[in-house]
Amino acid sequence: MSKNLVYNLVGYVGVVLAAFMGFQIATSTKNLSTGHANFGASLTKSSVSRDPAAIRKNYDFSGLAGDALSQASKQRLASGAIVRKSDSDVGVGLGDFVISSNDGQKAFACQKYGTVELSFEGDGSAINGQKPEMQVEGSCEVASDINSISPLWIPVAKILGEPVADGEFDFREQHPVRVRFANVSGVWPTTWRLKGVRMIDPKHPGDEVKVSDEDLADLLDRPLILSFTN
Repeated sequence: MSKNLVYNLVGYVGVVLAAFMGFQIATSTKNLSTGHANFGASLTKSSVSRDPAAIRKNYDFSGLAGDALSQASKQRLASGAIVRKSDSDVGVGLGDFVISSNDGQKAFACQKYGTVELSFEGDGSAINGQKPEMQVEGSCEVASDINSISPLWIPVAKILGEPVADGEFDFREQHPVRVRFANVSGVWPTTWRLKGVRMIDPKHPGDEVKVSDEDLADLLDRPLILSFTN
């Protein structure tokens, strides 16, 4: 075999080996980057998990039971109640608190009471002596500020675009809620007063925290009012 042929073979093998090593390095680098991305996502997800122990100390009712827990829960829900507005929706948020779970660990109220129901009384003419009523039901979720419960958002613009009638609306867009109306006629009431709050355990429907109209009158400095306007 001539020297030139040998040199050519050696050169060809060198090129192949270099290409193979380059592919391996690129593949390893890609896998490494993917691994870092996945780890970063996992880390981020873990870092935003919320710890009930981080709630403000005076909202931690894990050491309470019976009437003391019931009264503290009602007071906290009402004292943290707030109206939020967007271009087409209006929402009501509540005060969050921590309770003791069945296994004795601290848990956010929403971890037990997964459903929130808000009751309102509307302005306008009464039908058979009954004022217009609205119930809003949705999932209980801890807000980004763990001292608050995320608002239940009522899609006002969509409701005002519907014929005025008693019945139920099931909205499943960005903020899923179920809205029920009773004793409405002619026009939609434009002003609604909060008259009740319920937090319900879906697994045990009889287990709930209930804030009545009388409780709200005692606990709030002034009525919480929603305005339905376009």
